[in-house]
Amino acid sequence: ATPESLGAGLGKAVEEGANKVVDVAQQYQQIYNTSTARDLVTEDSKNLSDIEMQYKSNKGLNAATAYPIFQQQTQDLMDKRSASIKNPIVLEMYKNDIAHEIDGAMFRAGDWAAQQTMVGQEKSFAAAQVTQSSLMGMNGADPVSRAQAISKIRDLSYEQSHVLGETPDVADFNAQKSTVSGYDALVSGLIKSDPDKANAIAQEAFTGSWTVNRPDANGKMVQSKIPYLNDQGRQYLNGKMNQEFSQQEMMERQTAESNAMSTGQFNAAAYNNAMIRNHKSQDYRESQINMLNMRAQSFAGEATRANTELDIKNDTALAMAGLQTKT
Repeated sequence: ATPESLGAGLGKAVEEGANKVVDVAQQYQQIYNTSTARDLVTEDSKNLSDIEMQYKSNKGLNAATAYPIFQQQTQDLMDKRSASIKNPIVLEMYKNDIAHEIDGAMFRAGDWAAQQTMVGQEKSFAAAQVTQSSLMGMNGADPVSRAQAISKIRDLSYEQSHVLGETPDVADFNAQKSTVSGYDALVSGLIKSDPDKANAIAQEAFTGSWTVNRPDANGKMVQSKIPYLNDQGRQYLNGKMNQEFSQQEMMERQTAESNAMSTGQFNAAAYNNAMIRNHKSQDYRESQINMLNMRAQSFAGEATRANTELDIKNDTALAMAGLQTKT
């Protein structure tokens, strides 16, 4: 081999060795970059998880309000870390990986916000309906106030169903549920002080309805009547009324019997009205009042006899006193 060929071979070997050193260094640098980026992403994934858990402590409508804050916190997390990374390759790796983690967290947080917004809206509508039912109980003795409360309850129920995507049947049920609560509160407040008015208002609840526009089988909009109360509501209110009116009838009967047997008089009209409210037939009412009349007449006859006997005794005593005086 000539010196030239030996020199060329040596130079090639040196070049190949140098290339291998560069390759190893590049591989090492790549491993370092990847490991460093992975460690940073792992650490910030934990930080991101803490931010997400903190965000999910927001319930109801607060979740929607806090969502922009959560977005800003995730952006601040990435920006702060990015500013501390001087290696552009590590920075690019970090941003790519953490962006994927943030996207997942944003999706989960957005789903949470949607769920909680729906829950919050349901609670908000429910609270508004409870308020209207309570107002109906306090002010509903006035027909105008009562009609306004029922209209508001109905509108709130249909608005809720529109916002939450509920079916018309669900809207009807919610409206009827709140309406029976309003009538229940109203009737409960009147049934002792003014039972006849309470009964009249209850009958209004049993027979009343509102009108809504609904599509028929052909898709044509037609008016449909929705009763104030569904079957469950009617059974509840009717049962409560019957229980109270049964107690009132029993109390009126006891009062009438006591008065008939102690004074010979009783309030037949009050007892009759109590039996009417308790759905007693006319024949039954007449039989009960006739029986009390007989007891009152019996008391009156006994009282008359007793008074007559007393008068005779008094006259006899006076006569005897007169004879003794003459003697």
